[in-house]
Amino acid sequence: MTSNAVPYLRRRPRAVAAPPTPSLVPARRLDGRLLLTESITEVTLDRRQSAIGSLTFELAGHGELGVFWELQDTTSGLVSPLEGQLVSPELGRRPVVEHLHGQVIVGLRHVKQVRRLVVLIEGPETRDPYRLVANLHDGSSLEMSIPWTAPVISALAVYQVQSELVVRREALDFASRSDVADAYGFARAWVPTRR
Repeated sequence: MTSNAVPYLRRRPRAVAAPPTPSLVPARRLDGRLLLTESITEVTLDRRQSAIGSLTFELAGHGELGVFWELQDTTSGLVSPLEGQLVSPELGRRPVVEHLHGQVIVGLRHVKQVRRLVVLIEGPETRDPYRLVANLHDGSSLEMSIPWTAPVISALAVYQVQSELVVRREALDFASRSDVADAYGFARAWVPTRR
């Protein structure tokens, strides 16, 4: 029995529509003054803003600022006047993070060594919202207003991404610094040497 039928039939695969490509939204850049709100939650500092001078945080209102920090080598710790810890390790001749006269100062010379920071506000219950201001060497500034909702508030998270700092409004409530460390995965391993 002979047949002219083809023993198998190759069919062309049906054209499959390509999945939609996500539209990339350009990062919001800091130029002048910016108010971080619930609708504007993130800003990226350009390479120059991220590498020259200092990023200084100040708090208006009754409360204290603290900063959890982590370096690229995973060394991490806390700068907080309430714990008596006013500096992080030094890179070069100055600490990466220091608490000085009520301000938190992040030295940007070694920004590539910084992995992330979380800025905390600690204070008593108050009717007035906290106002956090971050200033840069070029005169640019970030501001945010946060109502008191808990003894410890993680106000901002700062991440270093390809030598640019990305600042994100957090405004999350915690009962203690330890709860913040646990939530963000910080190990408070670094202890300064006594002089």
